Amino acid sequence: PSGVLFEEALREAGLDRSDVSITNVILCSPPYNTMKRMLSRLGRRNAELLRQGRPGISSPVDCCAPRLRAEVQSARALLLMGGTAYRAVAAPELEERGADSGLSENRGFPLTLAVGQGDVGLPTIVSYHPAHALRYPRWKPVFKADVGKLVRHVEGALRWREPMIRYNPPIGVIRRQLEGWREYPPGIVALDIETGGRAGSRDGLNRQLAHIRCIGIGTADLVLVIGLRSVPRLGGELLRPVAEIREIMALLDEFCRAYLQLSTHNGALFDAPVLWRARIRLPDKHFDSALAHVIGWSEYPAKLDYISSVDTDAPKHKVHDHDAWARNEDLWRYNAWDVSIQAQVTPRIALRLRETQQVPAYRIIRGIANVCRGLNRAGLRIDLAERDRHATVLSRRMG
Repeated sequence: PSGVLFEEALREAGLDRSDVSITNVILCSPPYNTMKRMLSRLGRRNAELLRQGRPGISSPVDCCAPRLRAEVQSARALLLMGGTAYRAVAAPELEERGADSGLSENRGFPLTLAVGQGDVGLPTIVSYHPAHALRYPRWKPVFKADVGKLVRHVEGALRWREPMIRYNPPIGVIRRQLEGWREYPPGIVALDIETGGRAGSRDGLNRQLAHIRCIGIGTADLVLVIGLRSVPRLGGELLRPVAEIREIMALLDEFCRAYLQLSTHNGALFDAPVLWRARIRLPDKHFDSALAHVIGWSEYPAKLDYISSVDTDAPKHKVHDHDAWARNEDLWRYNAWDVSIQAQVTPRIALRLRETQQVPAYRIIRGIANVCRGLNRAGLRIDLAERDRHATVLSRRMG
């Protein structure tokens, strides 16, 4: 059955089964045809040998590695299906780059691995195993999309172009650009903020403690990035004062009320409260793509990173620790990519919301978010430790 799904994905990508070759990390069958069981037993046996001061038994993956490398080097491109293939081929190189965060975090992103002949890297896509997609049918369209993306990767036809970035433009330039976006189809402008906190902490992900480091406003093609003087340990650089940011946001609100469609990702529950702590008001008329995604496509992760891997051909760029960027220039570029990707995925998220007939639910939850934000402005604070305790209890109850 998994072969049927694979051939179906190939046909939808414009390929035939004869166009590809399939291999396995391990070509022999383990006892009882259960690799996990065999590797578990091998691990226990090697632990026992180690206690006895004797050498361990090599794993089948290590034994088959020379044969697999020879096969991979003759390929034009790689589709790594499942965790075993990912760990055997991609993980070692990604680990050297400091980018090995597991199959799920790298799935669907165009990679180029230096495992081919000579210095030419191989176009690579990591995906789920077809058997996993059959066991959990929600991953079928994701698997098929990954196969199609690999074909575009090989043909040099990835639908992604790095946006043009303008750093800290004066207000006059911002006004003229907002006016110019009037004609930009489909009139969607995205906004995203990046935050920071105390060194060594995760305050940047806590809306009650985070400091704003920059704000990005833009489309898929052009992003304006505005830095703030808000993190003391990064002081001494020419960044915009908060009072000027308030003026820029008021200008954005004016244009959103007139004709622009503003999109944020988790704006209602994170960006708006963080901005308000600096007395900066996020325009009320905005579409929260994270909230809409959770409601309209609830069985899939809501991280922008994941949505990007499905709906765009952008390379992976996400770093989940906002304080990881020591240089403002690196953070600003990261922020610009977030804005560009967000502008690209918003129309599809809105379409799914309509197709699943969840627009009324979205409006209700947006209303609840507005009430919570009002309570926050009035001085109500969340006990984060108690919230996490309740989340743990609920997770255990749900299995």
